[in-house]
Amino acid sequence: MKLKRFRKFYRDSAIIVLNTLILIVLINIVLLIFFSAKDRPVKLTISEDQWKSLQRVYGDLSREEVQALQTEMSSRSLMYNPFTEFKERPYAGKYLTVDVHGFRPFKNQGPWPPNKEKYLTVFLFGGSTTFGYGVPDDQTIAFYLQEYLSQTGSKKEVRVYNFGCESYYSTQERILFEQLIKAGSTPDIAIFIDGLNDFFSYNDRPLFAANFEQLFDGKLQEPSLSQFLEKLPMVRAARAAKRMVSGVLRKPEVRTSTDDHEIYSNHTTLMNVIEHYVKNKEMIEAIAAAKEIRTVFVWQPIATYKFEPRYDLFARNTIDKVEYVKFGYPLMEKFVAEHSLGNNFLWAADIQEQAAEPLYVDNVHYSGKMSKMIAQYIFDKMVERKLLAPVPLRARRSVA
Repeated sequence: MKLKRFRKFYRDSAIIVLNTLILIVLINIVLLIFFSAKDRPVKLTISEDQWKSLQRVYGDLSREEVQALQTEMSSRSLMYNPFTEFKERPYAGKYLTVDVHGFRPFKNQGPWPPNKEKYLTVFLFGGSTTFGYGVPDDQTIAFYLQEYLSQTGSKKEVRVYNFGCESYYSTQERILFEQLIKAGSTPDIAIFIDGLNDFFSYNDRPLFAANFEQLFDGKLQEPSLSQFLEKLPMVRAARAAKRMVSGVLRKPEVRTSTDDHEIYSNHTTLMNVIEHYVKNKEMIEAIAAAKEIRTVFVWQPIATYKFEPRYDLFARNTIDKVEYVKFGYPLMEKFVAEHSLGNNFLWAADIQEQAAEPLYVDNVHYSGKMSKMIAQYIFDKMVERKLLAPVPLRARRSVA
């Protein structure tokens, strides 16, 4: 009798457990389908109010084309890269292309590796503004620069390689320049566009430095059971529900930017940024001279420095870290006036001072028209200062 009761209890328990497991699996499958659709890149839509501003900076592009462009930009991502920590991930879209070797190609792009026997080869380095975030491949600084440099009457056709990358500043650009040369990819001319991200990265630390610190400090462990469970659709759904409930019950927090203000407006901190930049410039020049590479260094314009506020369509009501960069620019202007940074240093920070139209597609990145203005300025100054001429023999002997 007892055995029959035990068998019945075991059978009923097994059915309950099995049905529970099946139900959990089915719920996770349904939620997996939901999250898969949710995580898929969503086509961005531009509201009527947004379009009123955007159509003023996107020229001939239609609203649908700008939506497609912004969708591609939002779906791009970064990947690990030795020494610089990260780089742009390869991408192939209608408006955005990133080559597997790390540069953003465009029409009449040169081959890789570069063919210096056939082409005058130019490497362009910088952050997301140089990369051309927010504009198509054929509206970047690199694209227009290749067009202008092709007008010099050079015996060789000009080919520009755009190595701009999100958040890169002078230290990462120097390292990337070194790595390319070490790998045997040596340009005739190397151009570096900086300013914004050097002040943004005031402590000379790349974007993901804290993540690498956690990894080496043992805070980022190998995948565990808890990490596996956190990725389950049911757990994700529970966390989402918790956030929704917490958001309803929690009182709004008043966030202040006092700490950021003290950091980004601190004179000593700003001077350290300038000194880091100058040292990176000197090291790049030393390496370039050894390889007979001409160098050009450009201090870029930003929306919060000598640009008419009424044309800054995307200025924020609250100050953020990007806008704090405005504290460093007047100090850099004073430094440049009091110190010679060489014939190859171009102060482009104020080229927009007399502009009477919008030139930015957001609060940071350049429109196609602004990209063209910067490219023309670089070209004009290179011609004016004879920066397109080969490295003088005297300079070559001094390095030998």
